[in-house]
Amino acid sequence: MAIDDWKGEVVLRGTWLYDGEVQKPVLIVARNFDHSFDPDDEDNEPGAGPMSLGPDGRLYSLSFVYASVGGPWQTVAEAKAWANSQAWGPVKWEDEG
Repeated sequence: MAIDDWKGEVVLRGTWLYDGEVQKPVLIVARNFDHSFDPDDEDNEPGAGPMSLGPDGRLYSLSFVYASVGGPWQTVAEAKAWANSQAWGPVKWEDEG
């Protein structure tokens, strides 16, 4: 997978507990474009555009492997914070041992 294709590049893996018991995977995926912006969406505000890329030239989103669930965010830290604040969180991330 490449950062400039729809699937993006997985930069971090983690797990969360479904129903407090069953481990489920979650990924943070990097792309060099706003995958959530649809220029043809009739509900866009006038002048709306895609989110600006973050300081490293990327945007990050969360994926439950089978579906994208949030984002984009401009940093991995923002994506992690959002995931950890959800009712299904917190997530145990690979980079946290």
